[in-house]
Amino acid sequence: QLHLPAQSGSNAVLERMRRGYTREAYLDLVGRARAIIGPDLSISSDFIAGFCGETEEEHRSTVDLIRTVGFDQAYLFAYSLRERTHAAYHLQDDVPSEVKARRLQELINTWRTDVTERNMAVELRENEPDGGRVHVVLVDGEARRNKAMAMSATGPDAKHVPEFAAVTGRTDSNKRIVFRVPKGQGEDVLIRPGDYALVRVSAVTGHTLRGEYVSRSGLVGEGALQR
Repeated sequence: QLHLPAQSGSNAVLERMRRGYTREAYLDLVGRARAIIGPDLSISSDFIAGFCGETEEEHRSTVDLIRTVGFDQAYLFAYSLRERTHAAYHLQDDVPSEVKARRLQELINTWRTDVTERNMAVELRENEPDGGRVHVVLVDGEARRNKAMAMSATGPDAKHVPEFAAVTGRTDSNKRIVFRVPKGQGEDVLIRPGDYALVRVSAVTGHTLRGEYVSRSGLVGEGALQR
């Protein structure tokens, strides 16, 4: 994933921020990066809502930039004055807090809608008999919402073979994916944090993917995934 902070889609706001680039230069950089790395390049960014003097038109330019680029991850914040900065010395924090909150929510909603639609189109392949794309996933550990991990209890090596309800990891484009590991015995279903697994996408929930475990792949991590 390539992190390219934009902060705003308005040239006027970028100038007030003293960012040193324009909207057009930013879009050119994104285009060149995708031309070199490929269309699957994952891009993340930062945006600020309600910077000093921001107008509705300038805000709409930021909304439009989010739609135009298609970010896989975005870090979105309402502006707050920071001491000892150019803005603190020379600009006025004149956008009302309720306007900042509304604009921030519009940025969030725009990004969530866009990333969901793109993930639906790219990750789920309805015309293919086997369903969605298969990713090589780096296993992080047990999914946060997984209530319990059952332990299988048969066979001489059963105590070394955990059985997981849900596991989380990251694709090679840094997309978060939560996937189920099937019940069973043997090395092929024993996965650990740091392992790589082949996972087929089965659903999209916003910017998070859901998937089904296919098999283990690549390097093996150290230490079984357990509490």
